[in-house]
Amino acid sequence: MMCARRKFAGLLLGFCLLAGGCGGKKVIVHGLVTLDGQPLEGAQVGFVPENSELSGGGATTKSKGEFEIVPYENSNVLEPGAYAVTVNKFELPPRMQAKLKDLPPDSELAMRMKGGLGPMGPAGVSTNVVPPQYRAKEGTPLKVTLKAGTNELEPFELKSGRSR
Repeated sequence: MMCARRKFAGLLLGFCLLAGGCGGKKVIVHGLVTLDGQPLEGAQVGFVPENSELSGGGATTKSKGEFEIVPYENSNVLEPGAYAVTVNKFELPPRMQAKLKDLPPDSELAMRMKGGLGPMGPAGVSTNVVPPQYRAKEGTPLKVTLKAGTNELEPFELKSGRSR
């Protein structure tokens, strides 16, 4: 009986090694987001699976609009498959941005103004600068199919319909 268990365990281990590991196939994503031809810094890029059995993930764009999604423990664990891509970026109104630049970065007011920039933002005054068609899974035209391994995506070139 013990010998049969060892053989089974050995076969299972061998199968896992041949299949590329028991933990599934690792997906890494590199991409770029622009809005009207300009890099979009500080945008939240979300990958929402078309198949509800897969999990989603996301990243925030850097200064040149680039982003990277790498699995870490249980977060950003994307699997091969089809995804809708959403993009959102919340900003303070220009007057508040100017005021924020004049404050010491570690002051209490600056921390409160920077904190919580989401749909409501501080005191509900932030706005989403990304056009509505890119914000949610239901309307986004941005679709990708990810494969196991590293995915170098074509740039997501968002258009606002106005010159920036």
